[in-house]
Amino acid sequence: MAAEAVREQELRDYLRNKLETALDYTQVNGNMEHHLPGNLNMSFVYVEGESLLMGINDIAVSSGSACTSATSSPAMSSRPSASATT
Repeated sequence: MAAEAVREQELRDYLRNKLETALDYTQVNGNMEHHLPGNLNMSFVYVEGESLLMGINDIAVSSGSACTSATSSPAMSSRPSASATT
């Protein structure tokens, strides 16, 4: 598993470098020391979230968090699992 974490971190850092080199006004959200190896959280100034969602198909992207969605129901990740409620 340690080898996989190193591989994921290398891929994450490669993607970050490519994005920061190719685009102006990018920002990493949070402290990179505390990110999971396969996670990269970035903001892109002057980019509409909907355009980003429609333009990228090969990686998972979102234009906001579950906390800022317009729905009143809790996100799946914040709901208790069936095993936790029994």
